[in-house]
Amino acid sequence: MIFREGGLEKEFMRVFVIGVLMLASLAQAQEKLIVKQNAIYTICSFDTVDYFTNLSPEGTFVWEMPFSSKIQSVEEGEDHLLILSKSRDGSAYFLSCIEKETGKSVWEKGIFAPRQTQILNDDSSIDAPE
Repeated sequence: MIFREGGLEKEFMRVFVIGVLMLASLAQAQEKLIVKQNAIYTICSFDTVDYFTNLSPEGTFVWEMPFSSKIQSVEEGEDHLLILSKSRDGSAYFLSCIEKETGKSVWEKGIFAPRQTQILNDDSSIDAPE
């Protein structure tokens, strides 16, 4: 099929551009829905904060926790959740442990920007960092 100027060509380009923009916005979005047997978790991302919300299977609000960093992933343990998040400027990651029942923070560990790697010499000893 040959596209005619002003006809199908314009419509094709319009649909193509809309599709690319939608894919780009989806790639940056952190919104997520996690459905488990006893809970529904949502991650809603905004400009300066991400909200991690716990709802009952019936949709009743249980608890909510704001994160100033962007939530990257969630893993569920027996009585806790592990949440990996990344600072909005990209300088650090954070691993947070949250009680599933209450939403209270148990602990959080920072994983900061990479440091200079120590290199082994020929004699297999480690150089002291500069």
